[in-house]
Amino acid sequence: MKYASRKYIDLIQKIDGKWANWNPTIPHPEVGDYGIIDKETGAFEKDGSIYDASFAKFFPNLNLYPPRQATEDQDIIINSRDARRYDLTSNCRHSWSLYQREKWSFPNERGALLVMVKSRSSFLPPNILLKQLAKTSVLTGKYLVTEVIKTPSYFMYLSDKGGDEISLALSANIPVVQVLGLSAGGELSGGWLSENAKGVLKRGTSPGGAYGYTPLFTLKKIRRWLPVFRQGAPSPDREDDEQWEDVDAPWENLDEDGCEDSIDTEVADDW
Repeated sequence: MKYASRKYIDLIQKIDGKWANWNPTIPHPEVGDYGIIDKETGAFEKDGSIYDASFAKFFPNLNLYPPRQATEDQDIIINSRDARRYDLTSNCRHSWSLYQREKWSFPNERGALLVMVKSRSSFLPPNILLKQLAKTSVLTGKYLVTEVIKTPSYFMYLSDKGGDEISLALSANIPVVQVLGLSAGGELSGGWLSENAKGVLKRGTSPGGAYGYTPLFTLKKIRRWLPVFRQGAPSPDREDDEQWEDVDAPWENLDEDGCEDSIDTEVADDW
């Protein structure tokens, strides 16, 4: 599937507003990175970072505003609109240490699932930093990474089109044979167990619980204001959170294979 990454990212972004990283093992993006989104793949392409030494000429006091970190870790599950979840943990008759066991159903069309265990959020400090950065010309037309969410263990799934089901579980240390009734066609990888996967599956668990994966991040862009104030009057003083807005997907509506929907494009052309 040529546009699997774009389709997956699009499904997650529509639900959560954040951007999925199709390759969570890649060491970027990091908080403060800026760049663009590749329209073909949906991947973030870094141009630089506000924390680079070369950026100091635009904002010399950035060392006073390092990224902050959330005080608590959390488990995060993001799924596309029509996905259905069935908890199977209560049916376990074994004593192995399990995080959870469940089945997901994706009826009728492609769906997306992202599971992050003990995820940790890092983010740009708000207020004056974002307000000042909005005045920096180098960020005009660029997307700024304002938050990254890292995890020691993740599970990503893009289901098959036309309907799909998958069973999954996460375990700390268990034998491969006869794990929770896992059939001969099931797989065990990085602490994750899966069964009946027909779509595209990615997963990983860092040794020792290190936060080695970045499956999710937030992008913002400088808001373009319409000049509604009278000529010669000073620009209104915007609140800090009004200086920036979410980044929209750079593609049209996608079909089941991640291709831009030609029907929507043709209708738009007719108008």
